[in-house]
Amino acid sequence: MYRLIAFDMDGTLLRTDKTIDPDTLSAIEEADRAGKIVMIDSGRSLAELRPYKKEFTHIHYASCESGAFLVDLRTEKMIAHRTLPEDWIPKIMALTDRHDIMKEVMADGHCIVQKSDLARMDVFRIPQYYELFRDYADLVPDIDDFIRIHADRIEKMCLYHYSREESAVTMERMKDFPVEKVFSEATSVELSPSGTDKGTGLAQMCAHLGVSLQEAIAVGDAWNDVPMVKAAGLGAVMGNGNEEAKGAADVILRGNDEGGCAQVIREYLLKDG
Repeated sequence: MYRLIAFDMDGTLLRTDKTIDPDTLSAIEEADRAGKIVMIDSGRSLAELRPYKKEFTHIHYASCESGAFLVDLRTEKMIAHRTLPEDWIPKIMALTDRHDIMKEVMADGHCIVQKSDLARMDVFRIPQYYELFRDYADLVPDIDDFIRIHADRIEKMCLYHYSREESAVTMERMKDFPVEKVFSEATSVELSPSGTDKGTGLAQMCAHLGVSLQEAIAVGDAWNDVPMVKAAGLGAVMGNGNEEAKGAADVILRGNDEGGCAQVIREYLLKDG
């Protein structure tokens, strides 16, 4: 019945310690050998997937940056991408300049952050990404300068705040901006091109691969996973997922630390043999 499965990364395919369960990797290999397609559908950039390159032997495609950057993981050749509206970048900058916000920018599959912000990641409640940013991000002396110079290349922005309450204020202030806005992590607001989300990324990749959405399973855990969970023929949410994601799900799995990803492969993707 199902030909393709798409996994979110953080909180889903990745356990709390940011590793992948060996049994999940075994199940992914089983799926690949059975002719199924396993892909990533993540808010991460391509650069932020590279720590797992050796473990992605049987994962051939990814919709990165919440649908803004589609890539063949075997060759790292871009399949498609979309950028934020260049003329709205100054308006985003004007709003964020009034507050102490850490900016993460994604462009051409790269992750770009300000070097000095690495020492403050705990303040923005994302210390779990320190080593990832240190080792795989492009570190620049001034992120605002980068944004102004490369305004035509930016595919996605993540705005990290001190609290969810502060990120909610930013979300409200940007309510009329012609970009997709979604909460992620503990304090972030993600900005993506209008009409772009994990659901459209899944749909575009399925079209590229000749797979119908009804033949796809999407697995996630958070707010930004809801569009892909709703778009897929089977929407699955991890037991550790938030209530909004669970409300959109067809099935609730075990948690990301309890083998939920291996469960969905064996009980649903491989059920028809």
